[in-house]
Amino acid sequence: MEQNDGTPTGYGRGRPAETTELRRPLSYSTYANPDYVPTEGTNTNGIFPETSWHPAPRDLSNLASPSGDHWRSGQNHGGMDSPAETGKSASKLSPYAKEFVPRNFRPEPRVPEEPVLADSYPVEELRSFLNEITMNPGKFERKIQPLTHTLNTMVDDDDTMRAIVNIIFDESVRQPNLRYSGARLCKCLCNDLDASPDRLNFRSVLLTRCNQEFKRREALAEAEDGGTYLRGFAMFTAELFSQLEVMKQRIAILGDSLPNLIKTLLNYASPDNLKCACQVLKLVGAYLEDYERAKISNNGSAPEMDFIMFTLKNLANSAESTRNIRDIINSVIKLRDSDWGRGSHTENSGYETSPPTAVDEPVMYGPDGKPMTADELMFLQSQYASNMPPDADDFDLYDDPAGEEISDEISEAYELFLREHPQSLRH
Repeated sequence: MEQNDGTPTGYGRGRPAETTELRRPLSYSTYANPDYVPTEGTNTNGIFPETSWHPAPRDLSNLASPSGDHWRSGQNHGGMDSPAETGKSASKLSPYAKEFVPRNFRPEPRVPEEPVLADSYPVEELRSFLNEITMNPGKFERKIQPLTHTLNTMVDDDDTMRAIVNIIFDESVRQPNLRYSGARLCKCLCNDLDASPDRLNFRSVLLTRCNQEFKRREALAEAEDGGTYLRGFAMFTAELFSQLEVMKQRIAILGDSLPNLIKTLLNYASPDNLKCACQVLKLVGAYLEDYERAKISNNGSAPEMDFIMFTLKNLANSAESTRNIRDIINSVIKLRDSDWGRGSHTENSGYETSPPTAVDEPVMYGPDGKPMTADELMFLQSQYASNMPPDADDFDLYDDPAGEEISDEISEAYELFLREHPQSLRH
C-alpha cells in the first residue's frame, strides 16, 4: 500500500534510508571503539550482567605541560590559532608553578587554642547570684550570706580569686542595673571574705584591676564602642568610692583616679560623656570635694574640683552644647554651690563628713510633708516586717500579676477621660 506521494505506508520517521530490513539491536562490536570504555555492573534483577558505557577521559596532555608550554606545534585546539599563527608570545603560566607569596608577606604565627574550662562551683554560684540580684535587687540580703559562705569554703587559690573579681568587675561595668549592687557586693566581700596571709585578698585584687583600667582610660575614650566601657567604668568606680572604706576613710586610689576620669570624659566631650561626668559628680561630688580638702598639701582647698567646674561652665556656654546638656551641667553647678545639698559646709571636714542623704538612702516623708525621724522609720519597718509572709520578697510584692505595664496610649486615654469627666473623681 502506498500513500498519495508514493511513500509506502507503515514507515515512520525511523524507517531506514536505503534498506527495508528491520532494525536490530546494535551488537557489542558496534560500541567497541576507543571512544567508549565499558564498566561492568549488576542488573537490577540480579541475573544478567549489565554493561554501561561512558566516554573515555580526554587526553589533556596537549593543553598543559610541566615546562609551561601550552601550545604544541602543528595542533589547533578548539578552533583557536596558535601563538605562532596570531603573532602573540606564548603564555608562561602553568598549573605546576609554585605557590605565589608576596615579598613582604609575613604570616602570623598560629597560637594553639587553649581548651575552654568549665567554671568551678564557686564561680557558678557567683554568676547565679549576679543574675538574680540584677533582676531582683531586693534579694541581696537573703542571698549574700550563702554566697559568702561558699566563697570562704571553696576559694583557696589566687587564680579563683582573680576570676571572682574579674567577673564582678566586668558585669558591673557593663550592666547599669548591677553597678550599685556590684559595689555593695564588693564591700561585703572586702569585709567578710577570709584570706590567708600567703594569698591575695579580695580588696587588693579589686584595686589592681581598677588601676589597670584607669591607666588605659585614653584608649577607652577612643575605642570603637564610643566610650561606652569608659562611662561604665567611671560610674562603677564612683559607686565603689561611695561605699568602700578602710578605717572609716575612703580608699585613696579611687579618690585620686575619679577626678582624672571625669576630666577624660570632659576632654572627649560627647553628649554621653558629659552626661556621665555630671552623673558621677551628683553621685560622689561631696565625697570627692571632702577628700580633696582633707589633703594637707591643699590647705583646705579643692583645686581639682574647681578646675572641673570651670570646664563645665565653659562647655555649658559653648554654642555646640544642646539645651539638654546645658540644663544638666547647670544643675551640677547649682548643686555644688549649695554644698552638694548639705545644710552647712564644714571647713576641712575630711572623709568623715556625714554623707548627703540623697546619696546614701531615700528620704521618707510623713503625712504632714515633713521628713520622718529615725524612730518613726524603725517603727514602720517593724510593722512592715511583722505583716510580711515568711518567704516573701520586697520586690515580689510589687510585681504585676499580669506581667504587663500600662502603655503610654492607655495613660493618655485615661488622662483625657479624667479631664472630660471631672465629676467622676467625687464618687
